[in-house]
Amino acid sequence: MKKNTGFIIFITVCVLLCMVPSVCMIFAGSNEPIGNESVVEVPRLKEEDGNINVSLLSDFGNYFETHYAFRPALISLDAWIQERVFLVSNTETVVTGTDGWLYYSSTVNDYLGRNQLSDRGMFNLAHNVSLLQDYVTGKGARFLFMIAPNKNSLYGEHMPYYEQEKAGTIFNRNRLKESLEAEGVHYADAFALFDNNEEVLYLKHDSHWNNKGACMVYNELMDALEKDHKTYENTPVTYAKSHRGDLSAMLYPGTKELEMDYTYEYEPSFEYIPSPVSSDPVSVEDYRIETKKEDAEDHLLMYRDSFGNTLIPFIANEFQSCFFTKATPYILDLHMKQYNPNVVILEKAERNMRDFAENPGVIPSPKANENPANLYLASEENCTVQACQADMNFIEIAGVIPESDVSEKGRIYLQIQTPLGEKELYEAFTVSDNDSDYGYIVYLPLEKYGTIESLDKHAVRVYTEK
Repeated sequence: MKKNTGFIIFITVCVLLCMVPSVCMIFAGSNEPIGNESVVEVPRLKEEDGNINVSLLSDFGNYFETHYAFRPALISLDAWIQERVFLVSNTETVVTGTDGWLYYSSTVNDYLGRNQLSDRGMFNLAHNVSLLQDYVTGKGARFLFMIAPNKNSLYGEHMPYYEQEKAGTIFNRNRLKESLEAEGVHYADAFALFDNNEEVLYLKHDSHWNNKGACMVYNELMDALEKDHKTYENTPVTYAKSHRGDLSAMLYPGTKELEMDYTYEYEPSFEYIPSPVSSDPVSVEDYRIETKKEDAEDHLLMYRDSFGNTLIPFIANEFQSCFFTKATPYILDLHMKQYNPNVVILEKAERNMRDFAENPGVIPSPKANENPANLYLASEENCTVQACQADMNFIEIAGVIPESDVSEKGRIYLQIQTPLGEKELYEAFTVSDNDSDYGYIVYLPLEKYGTIESLDKHAVRVYTEK
C-alpha cells in the first residue's frame, strides 16, 4: 500500500508540474518572441471572410508553443542542462562550442566545406555582381562590394568536436576573391582584414564582429572608396559588459547576461530620419534606415544585413545622406532613381553569398555589343515571360539552358524582338538554383515594351559563349 501511495504521489506531482506552464499561462504567459521568431497572434474561431477556421486546433497548438508560462526561463534551464551535461545545444539555430563560444548553425556548411558553389556557381556570383557594378558606375557613382566573414571562418578553433569533419580543403571564401578580381569587381576583402589582425574581434555569444571590429571594417570601406573620414584612432574607448549576444538570446532567452564589448566615446553628428510608416524610434535593426548630416558630402545607398548594424553609426557620420536597406533582392534601379546616390555599397554575410548567384537584383539588362553571329544559339529555348515581382516596372524573362550549351565561364545573351520588329541583344544575369547553374534572367523596362503580352516569348533567342 505504501508503495502504491508513493507512486500515486509521484505521478500526481509530475502531472501538476506539467500543468503549470499551461495553467499559469493565463496570468504569466510569455508574449516576447525569441530569436528570429514571428509574433503568433491568438487564433480566431472565424477567418476574415467569415468562414470557420478549420485549423483552429493546430493554431492553438502553435500559440501555446510560443506563449506558455515561464517559457524563456524553462528554455534557458533546458539549454543550460544540455550544454553542461551533453555538450550540445537545445536549439537548431545555435551551435555550442568550447570555452563558452556560440556559433550560428547556418554557417556550419561553409565551415565544413559542404554544399559549396560549383565553379559555374562561383562565376555566376562574380559575374552578377559585376553587372550590378557596371550599372552603378554607368550612373556616375562609386561601387564597393564586401562579404562579411562567418565567425567560424575566422575563429573556428572553438567549434565542437562533432563539427570538425571537413569535406575538403577548398571553401567558397577561398575562391571568392579570385572570381571577383577576374570580373573586375571593386572588392573590400574583410577576410584578409581580420586574418591580418591577431586580436579576436568577434563576440563569443554573438554571430557578429564587436564594435572594434566594426570600426576596423568601416575604415577599410572608407579607404577603399578613397574617402576622407574620421578614423577614431584617438577616440576614447571603454571596454565593459555592454552587449547581449544574438546567439545567447536564442539559447538563453530567460537571462539578460551581457558580454564585454568596446564603446567609442564620441557624439555622432548625423540624424536619423523618422520612419514614414512607424512612430517608433529608429533602430539599427530596422529594415530601412535614412540618415542626414548637414556638414558632409556624398550620398550613400547601402544594401546590408545584420553585420551592418554596428557599421551604421560610423558610416552615417561621413555622408550627407544615407539610405541603408535590408531589401532583397536588390531593387537597385528603383533605389538609384529614388535616392540618387553617388556611392553604393553591397554588404552580405558569407553564409548568404550564394544569393548573388541565385537572385542578384533588378536592373535594366545591359545591351550587348556582340553580334549574335559570333555567339552560339542555345539548343533549347524554354523560357518564361512575366512581370517582375520585386519591381513591377520590369518584365522578367528567365529560363535554363543545357550545361553543354555554354562554357563554364561563358556569358548568356538574349536576343529580343521588340513590338516594332527590331532585334536587340541583352546580357543576362547567369543564375543558379537547386537544380542547375545554367539559368539566366533578363529584365526589360515595361515602359519600352508596353505589356507583357506584347513580348512574345517565341521572339526570344538565347545565345551563349562556348
